[in-house]
Amino acid sequence: MPGLSLGLGLGLQRRVKAAGGGPTPDTSASVIPIALLTDTTNDSTHTFNGVNFGTPSADRIIVLEIAWRGSSTTLDAVSIGGVTATRASRGTASASGNNSEIYYAEVPSGSTGDIVLQFSASVSRKLVKSFICYGLSGSVPEDVSGTSGNSDLSLASAGPAVLFALWNNALSTVSTWLDGPYEIDRFADLGSGTTSLSANFGMRAYSKATAITGDVLDSNASQKKAAMVWPLPSPIEGRCEITDQFSDATDQTTVTTAALDIGSDKPGRMVVVAFAWAAAASRTISSVTIGGVTATAVAVNATASGGVAIYKASGVTGTSASVVVTFSGTVTRCSGTLYRTTPASTTEVDAVNAGASSSTLAVDDVECKAGGFVIMIGREASSSTTVTTSWNGVDSLRMDKAITTETMQSRAGFVLTSEDAVSGDLSIASGTANAKNGAAASWL
Repeated sequence: MPGLSLGLGLGLQRRVKAAGGGPTPDTSASVIPIALLTDTTNDSTHTFNGVNFGTPSADRIIVLEIAWRGSSTTLDAVSIGGVTATRASRGTASASGNNSEIYYAEVPSGSTGDIVLQFSASVSRKLVKSFICYGLSGSVPEDVSGTSGNSDLSLASAGPAVLFALWNNALSTVSTWLDGPYEIDRFADLGSGTTSLSANFGMRAYSKATAITGDVLDSNASQKKAAMVWPLPSPIEGRCEITDQFSDATDQTTVTTAALDIGSDKPGRMVVVAFAWAAAASRTISSVTIGGVTATAVAVNATASGGVAIYKASGVTGTSASVVVTFSGTVTRCSGTLYRTTPASTTEVDAVNAGASSSTLAVDDVECKAGGFVIMIGREASSSTTVTTSWNGVDSLRMDKAITTETMQSRAGFVLTSEDAVSGDLSIASGTANAKNGAAASWL
């Protein structure tokens, strides 16, 4: 049965010819985890139906990290959308009760399709993580590695690359990822472990801005480890990035910004704007557009002195855009932050808002998913004290940006989440009980 959809986007400027001909839009190389699929049916041939394949493109490559437990079996064939996939790496070539393998295929057409696994015998527990890749350099990986013995897993790349790696372990021992030697570039761990299959798995995809040499997984005799590295034209972007900010202290009903950076124009991009405002009386938001595209409200909190909001828009083109916010009446200050994101789904996992006059404002219980991200905005109606923000999950608040617009302060940031949690809390604090507003929204 299909499992969770995970979102992670990476990009760099390049030219791609769309599948089926037509113009060559200015898009980006990207690696996007689309689905985490699990199954406990005891069968030798299993089909995951209707898997999201992302945006069709002539250079689209789909990568699968596959792990399973069962009888002594081999994985004999894999197809993706009817295309026979190539095995890049495997933990062991012999029949085994558990194994790790990496497959890939060029799949230029179709936005959904089936993934079919054919084993040599019945397997009762299977896990597949799929990645949609655009703009990789070349048509084959640069290096592959696999081991089932008590040895480290090593591979190499000459320059910028994306690394796919996984381990599969029938025991409770968790492998150690040797991150220390590497400066991983904006591409976090996608999460590890699953108890639903009565086994332990770890799966990752990294981008690397410089050459890779050496170990990526430490030794563990009970594990089947596999890895593949694929070169990139140049370093890549993360699945959620702050691209620009704006601040305006003019008294006005409609706030119109100059052209702002919205990041690379790549398949699956969603632009998010998180903004704050101050006013002499309560105001509502009449409309928001980004690059002329109508944006949709995700989270809004408004009080008598002002408020905060998070809006999203898909289908915005180009690498810059003006933001236009129209209010129900005059606002005295408005400031905001733009994000370039590439979620697997534009539908948010959760959205929470809060407002109060207190020294600390809690925006509580924001549900988040491993491999996703959380965007936040906080505001205080005073500039006399320093406002701080924090996130209580296992991950850290990143790119925490502050804007002071006359006597209003706002802070914006994001969290790249590596856990499934329903109680992530955003805290907005200062030394005084001034009016505060906060909002947070999460995506996969």
